[in-house]
Parts: sequence; C-alpha cells; structure tokens
Amino acid sequence: MDINAYNPSLPLVEIYPNPTGDYLYISVQRPIQTLDMIAVNGEKVTGTIEIKALDSSDLRLNLSSLSSGTYFLILQIDNKTHTKQIVKNEK
Repeated sequence: MDINAYNPSLPLVEIYPNPTGDYLYISVQRPIQTLDMIAVNGEKVTGTIEIKALDSSDLRLNLSSLSSGTYFLILQIDNKTHTKQIVKNEK
C-alpha cells in the first residue's frame, strides 16, 4: 500500500490561524483547482489579496488589504467545493 495515496479519512485542508490578522495559511494534501475569498456581503475580494505558494502543498494569503470582518474561503479540490468561514481581526 502506498502511504502517499489519497486517504479520504484524512483532512484535505488545514486553514490557520482562524481568527487571523494579516496572514492566513492553507495546507492541502491535493492540488487546489480554484481559490476564492468572498466577503459576507457577497463581494468577491480574491483580487485584493496576495497569494504566495510556500511550497507544493502550502499557501500564505496576505489579508492585510481586507477590513476586519467575516469572509468565506472557497476552495475547489478534486472537483469538490470546500467552504470555510474566516474571521479577520485588526492587527
């Protein structure tokens, strides 16, 4: 058995810290097909954040351009949608 094979019992995504300040980290086991950040009012804010790949499975999102509040992070992985509520606090 290949220990690197996909295991559905393991979490696909880790998102931390939450609540967060300026930086949000995402660790994934499978490639992200799409990533969107939506404000609670429905406004898509993905274009206002910097997304940096730290390595093949980790991303860092710079949320410093966003106001404090609630956002929804929507990830498409393996043709499945994963939505996580994110709380952004002031620094």
